[in-house]
Amino acid sequence: ISTHQVLGDNVQYLEFYHHRAASTLSTTFDKDFWSRTPLQIAQSELCVRHALIALSCLNKTEPGALKQARLGLLAPAKQKTLLTHYNKSVKLLVQRINEPSFPPEVGLVCCLLFVCIEFMRGNFDAAMAHYKSGLHILSTYRSDQIADSSARNMVEETLTPMFARMIITATVFGLPTEQVFYTAHDPAEPGQYTFNSIAEAELAMINIRNRSIILGRITGQKLILTKQLTEEDMQIVKDSLTVQQAWFAALEDLEKRITLSEEDRVTFHLLKAQHYCLYIVTVRIVPTTQTAFDQHLDEFKTL
Repeated sequence: ISTHQVLGDNVQYLEFYHHRAASTLSTTFDKDFWSRTPLQIAQSELCVRHALIALSCLNKTEPGALKQARLGLLAPAKQKTLLTHYNKSVKLLVQRINEPSFPPEVGLVCCLLFVCIEFMRGNFDAAMAHYKSGLHILSTYRSDQIADSSARNMVEETLTPMFARMIITATVFGLPTEQVFYTAHDPAEPGQYTFNSIAEAELAMINIRNRSIILGRITGQKLILTKQLTEEDMQIVKDSLTVQQAWFAALEDLEKRITLSEEDRVTFHLLKAQHYCLYIVTVRIVPTTQTAFDQHLDEFKTL
């Protein structure tokens, strides 16, 4: 990354991000984003560059305990570098958004970095505020679209899944059901899954997981208000289970067709664990008795 307009020793934080922070922030499914996308955009966008410096500073000094994060909120003097660059990033982003040529990917990356910063600081309400700002940018992008194919691919293939992976967390913090969105990774025919890579399977799981969680929320609200479900509600639950089973069958088929590294095997286990958790939760959306969970002891043991 060019050191242009990065003053003094602050370039060390960009180097720290590249060598250490990116790997500690990433998971199996989003490491491509953390290792490449922010650094790539930071080369030309100062708002992203300052956000990266702020995040790296926090990652370098934060021990990881919620108690320490909360104490940090009360002692901003100890976080001069973090707050200086965080505020610069927000200010520059606001200026950039008002420009006619504003690229949505810049705003989306900044929002993700801001969300990460606030979660690490233990400031969950602020994190969700930034997340909702990102959803607004995504909504505007989807209505306007953009002509630049490389930017469009980045938004659809990298940034949209990053926001979609956070839907469950966001719903816990009160995100309205109406704001939940789904990525463009569903099969052409409902439930007809065929995967050529682990990444394809994970992207498809994002939509299945989010739909199932929202189904649980809507069903729960109906049960609280009316104490009963309609035949249509029951059919939706059955259809959700059918889709989950089809996804799992396609995942097992992929597992048989490709040569797996040790890392791949771990990833397959993670995806299967997600499936079993989701399946058990979905099949028990309609409550009967607590002992009904005994019907799924095999799934629990497999999990």
